[in-house]
Amino acid sequence: MASPNVRNYLMGIFQDSARGGRFYQVSMALMRKSYNDVQGQVNQTNNVAPTLANGQPNPAWAARQRQIEIELGMRTGRSHNGDYNRSAREGNFAAVIAADNANAGRKYGHRLMNAYEYPVIQPSNPNRRQPTADYFAMRCTADLPGSIPRGGIQVNPLNLP
Repeated sequence: MASPNVRNYLMGIFQDSARGGRFYQVSMALMRKSYNDVQGQVNQTNNVAPTLANGQPNPAWAARQRQIEIELGMRTGRSHNGDYNRSAREGNFAAVIAADNANAGRKYGHRLMNAYEYPVIQPSNPNRRQPTADYFAMRCTADLPGSIPRGGIQVNPLNLP
């Protein structure tokens, strides 16, 4: 950033953060890479039946899915935001949480998740907005009971005359 040319080039990217802008595109590509990097660290098996004998949703299945999504999201958040101690890719889930809670972690995993299990304490500075994302909406997992604080992606049917 000491070079004016480099600074101007990078600032042009950072300032183009509107939907579809250069920073937006770079950020989305890095988020996909982060998710792909950590996917193999999470045990994604769920051997519980999704429905009960009476056809109702199985709460145990939903709870296991929730655990999977939370770990995927936390690891993705840590990896995306510069996981300096590599806990997102190499450590167990407790190490991910510890790294995120450390000062250097800046609770980015928590803020990306926006999950009831891992609430983000609002800062005293009202100009700072948190959480920063909604992992469950990005993963389209709104159908899990109690999964997200806000609605996920909404798909409206096209009605043609």
